[in-house]
Amino acid sequence: MFYCVQKYRGTGLGKPLFKKVMDIVGDNNATLTGVVKMSAKYASDFGFDKVPEHWHLFSSLKCADVVIPDKVSEKYTTKLWSDVDYEALTAYDRTICVRDRKKMMTNWFNLPDTFTRVVFDESGKIVGYSTIRLVSKNKMSPAPFYADKLEAAEVLLKDLLNMIPNWQQYASFGFLHPECNKDPLKLLEMFAKNKESVSSATFIRSQFTKKLIPTPDQKVYALADCAHQFV
Repeated sequence: MFYCVQKYRGTGLGKPLFKKVMDIVGDNNATLTGVVKMSAKYASDFGFDKVPEHWHLFSSLKCADVVIPDKVSEKYTTKLWSDVDYEALTAYDRTICVRDRKKMMTNWFNLPDTFTRVVFDESGKIVGYSTIRLVSKNKMSPAPFYADKLEAAEVLLKDLLNMIPNWQQYASFGFLHPECNKDPLKLLEMFAKNKESVSSATFIRSQFTKKLIPTPDQKVYALADCAHQFV
């Protein structure tokens, strides 16, 4: 990730820092998440020109407009991540990302004001997991959020919201999701008073220097921290 204080953007102040990091990267493959306005510049100036065909959207819903469904699929159940076989959970994660993210996941799940559940199908197989964090500006951040099926995602989101004390007091939550996956938007609409309550806008794009690292976009409902590092 590359950040620069807004008042210094466009002055060339951040460019030496970016170049220094790229010198360290060398010939290795590198990735960043480029915002709409900067994506073309990262591609032309720094070689981050390997990109998926789609952008990532940010789709959000105000908590005041949320209605938790009374009935959801009975084919799926959820558990706290701490009550799940961790080897099985990390094995599922490897179906999302080829990297071994075991330590990263442990640290992420143990952050303050963080709630994580895992969803299972009728056979007891893990078919998704998600974390909701209480973040700045009185918002909730459901990320990462993975599910093999929309029905499983609905059960997972319902159980996560129900375990957060007074979730109604928060301003909003949203998914940073692949544009090619329509299910995250459908999921928000399932929890909305009406479809018009859900807003959606183009937000970022994953950009690579050497090789595009594919992900199973149909399973990805939300990226974490706007970073491909934790998809």
